[in-house]
Amino acid sequence: TDKKTNSSATVSDVHAMPDDESPINLLIEIVSAMDLPNDLSFLGGCDPYCKIKLGETEVHRTNHISKNNNPIWTVKTKSLFLLSRTLDDFYNDAGKGGFGFVLKDYNSVTITKRQVIGMANMTVDEILDKAKHNAGERFELTLKMNAEANLLEQGRLALRVRFATKEDMRFMTAIKDGESPDIGHVIDKENMKLIPGKGFWSPRVPTSILHLPKSNTKLGDKGEKLLRVKPYPDADNPTGTKWLSGAQLEELSFAKSRKWVEAGSGNLGKVYVEVLRCDNLPKLDLTTSDPFVALVFEDVILVTDVIKEELFPMWMPWTQRAFAFNVAHPSSRLYLGVFDCDKNSLQDHDLAGQQEQGSGCLL
Repeated sequence: TDKKTNSSATVSDVHAMPDDESPINLLIEIVSAMDLPNDLSFLGGCDPYCKIKLGETEVHRTNHISKNNNPIWTVKTKSLFLLSRTLDDFYNDAGKGGFGFVLKDYNSVTITKRQVIGMANMTVDEILDKAKHNAGERFELTLKMNAEANLLEQGRLALRVRFATKEDMRFMTAIKDGESPDIGHVIDKENMKLIPGKGFWSPRVPTSILHLPKSNTKLGDKGEKLLRVKPYPDADNPTGTKWLSGAQLEELSFAKSRKWVEAGSGNLGKVYVEVLRCDNLPKLDLTTSDPFVALVFEDVILVTDVIKEELFPMWMPWTQRAFAFNVAHPSSRLYLGVFDCDKNSLQDHDLAGQQEQGSGCLL
């Protein structure tokens, strides 16, 4: 059956289907938004979320990201969703509207609805073409107040689209059922020994540091200033690594990491990342911060140990600081965020800073 669309691509160009009744499983990821406009309300900032429509029907909605003009969505904030339809149903449901991506400000409430930040549209053919030819690579859409009008840009929206694999389907089913899918495991690189893990959603706050003594410094036997080793001493040498000088800490921070957390569904290669230190972090808990680093790459998010009460944190080689990401797409980007740990949900922590690295910096 020939399909009449507003795209130059034909059905045979986009996806080789045995017939129009075969199901198509599309995995769509709302990755991030960039350069969103400032205050849309008088409530203290832009709190964006993304609503996705197929024709006139809403098919997905992300969580909102508080006070952030450059938000990054993750699995925990509903970045991923799965659409399963036959080719005929995709076209019928889309009608003339296609796919609509609408960013709204969660805290900007008028009498009847929240205020639109910006929107963008794609046809069914364009979405299927991205799924086939870009195979999950990140791409961007320009946001405008009216997707059809030639108006000023309101920022950009980054997406990924691919045809879902069986593993994707299992992953999405687990999320829908409220489970925590296995997204990572620990690997001892020296012995190549895998230690299974149940994912790494929340920041690790070791029980040994929940109630640190007030003193983080002391004088050594020769009168030198010593610093408490955080987040905890080396289990293989607890006495010798409980207190060290600043120079000793810095030297140790560059030592070889002992255990690596490996995660991701890709098979093109690996990206290795070690988090060593942060400098001059802001005070997000009155006089100090409890920092940890979250790393987002493709389909996973991983986190370091939390270091309590420290504005110049250094992660030691025996802590959770080393990560190996399995690469599915060569153009994927790595997102890093430094947070002040407050509660056990990533949505509740205060953001201290963030950074994005493109594939040119990674490979």
